[in-house]
Amino acid sequence: MDKWERFLKAANLEEPDEVPIALIVDSPSLSGFINTTTLKYYLIQEEWQKANLFILNRFPEIVFFPGFWVEYGMLIEPSAFGARLKWKKDGLPFPGPIIKKIEEIDELEDPNPQTDGLMPLALELYEYYQKILESKGYTIKFVASRGPLVTAAHLRGLSRFIADLKLNPEWMHKLIEKTTKLCIKWLKAQLEIINDPIGIFVLDDIPGLLSPKLFEEFGYKSLKNIFQEFSNKIRAFHCDSNTSHILEKLSEVGFQIFNFSHLMDIADVKRRIGNKVCLMGNIPPLEILAKGKPEEVFEASKQCILKAKAGGGYILSAGGGVPCAVPLENIDAMINAVKQYGKYP
Repeated sequence: MDKWERFLKAANLEEPDEVPIALIVDSPSLSGFINTTTLKYYLIQEEWQKANLFILNRFPEIVFFPGFWVEYGMLIEPSAFGARLKWKKDGLPFPGPIIKKIEEIDELEDPNPQTDGLMPLALELYEYYQKILESKGYTIKFVASRGPLVTAAHLRGLSRFIADLKLNPEWMHKLIEKTTKLCIKWLKAQLEIINDPIGIFVLDDIPGLLSPKLFEEFGYKSLKNIFQEFSNKIRAFHCDSNTSHILEKLSEVGFQIFNFSHLMDIADVKRRIGNKVCLMGNIPPLEILAKGKPEEVFEASKQCILKAKAGGGYILSAGGGVPCAVPLENIDAMINAVKQYGKYP
């Protein structure tokens, strides 16, 4: 099998010939691989291509996820609502909150991905890069969006957003409805220009910060609406906050692949929802993958494989995105662990 065959078999809760490896990479990690700045990675098309093609050629066994991603940290979705964007030469840019008074939520217009914020720029780049990639034999397989809760939190400010879920729930329902609609429109806009994509990827770290009651009221329906909209695609979800307290409910929103926090015991997650969704995790990204020695990465990979491999439906990964400055030999250690412990009968 090739890496994508393995990945798709695991996504369908089956056993491939060996445990697949997938790593979530974005601008900080990708720019770090070629020793450039994030700002140059965003602005200079040759740098973007160089970084993405470097990791594919260096690690042909690994699915880099979502793959050929046009992103600007957390900026794209909030920018469509008019968020103030704060850039750094070398580091993740962040959007500043724009909802100072709760009543301003009514003034937020529903964005159009073709005209608003950074979205039309990203779409144009997708079209441009797609032609280049196809000429080299590559395809864009997944499209991605930040989720409705984290987008709402950026627009309001995280602390205010969390407080308003209790103090102003009717306004938060309005806000989350707007961000949910945008997430769906943004994914559809990308799907319309990408040739034969196989899946969608949604990233939202807020669910783990909510109580079971608040998640059921504000998170469950919004996420379920998104994933139901794309039931004909492979659906992946990333949340690297601790979701142990809402795990069963979260697993019902409709994703097939779950990338979860390294703070959660993978054996427990496998036992509780491993027959419902494919697990993708969960080596500690910073402490082990970025700062550990190759033998520590090997051991962490081995333990993940031994705890979650049985029965299929498992992809070895980090418990979150790949940090910047991960030593290449540490990624090699993951590959070596799969070669030794990841084979299926």
